[in-house]
Amino acid sequence: MWNLIAMKIRGHGTAGLSATAGFAGLWLLVGAGAPKQASRLAEPTAMEAQHQDPCAGRVDRELVITADSIGILDLKRSLAELWRLCPSARDTLFFGEESTSPAVVFHLGGVVAVGMQPFEQLRHSLNPAVPVEVWVVSGSRAKLPSGLSLASHWHELHQALGSGIADLMSSHVSVEFCSLPRVQFELRMLAREAPLGGDIREDLSFIPDRTALRRIWVYPGDYVRSHCANRSNSER
Repeated sequence: MWNLIAMKIRGHGTAGLSATAGFAGLWLLVGAGAPKQASRLAEPTAMEAQHQDPCAGRVDRELVITADSIGILDLKRSLAELWRLCPSARDTLFFGEESTSPAVVFHLGGVVAVGMQPFEQLRHSLNPAVPVEVWVVSGSRAKLPSGLSLASHWHELHQALGSGIADLMSSHVSVEFCSLPRVQFELRMLAREAPLGGDIREDLSFIPDRTALRRIWVYPGDYVRSHCANRSNSER
């Protein structure tokens, strides 16, 4: 899923996502007991704690995902600000094929959003002073700006969102639609199930209509550059 984006790491120039391919096939571990809080700038005050967490147990019928927001989460805000908004968020770890990344998980009703900062100076801990750089979102209650939910099948997504670019360089097929840049759709289709034809493809006809969506990846900010943007520049 990481290989769809040509990544621009701040201070490191432009590089392909193969450098972080270890994040492909990531899985989440949430530790039991009290969450690790050492990386936070400040804990909510007692007065703040008296107010109900707007995220805990939240069930939004219209929890819309864009490249800049996940429901009430403004992805341009620092991690510390999001923690204050949602005190129920928990520190966790994301395990990849070659590396492990510290992460934070937000439970928004039936939607789970996991955030990471893999480009923040290639840190080994979360930096609460800056925004999350990559989000992984799952849960059928989440919706896209077009009104479709994450429970939609491929033919519905393709019809609503139009042309895109598929990436077959990870274990699952992923697609970035050019109408929704910086949002990557990871499908329940293994890359090895696709016919031969290259790792990056604009012809999406090989994807069966009933293919389900596994999860989506959101890349806010200027940390990444999409293949759609690269294609637009080459056509000028």
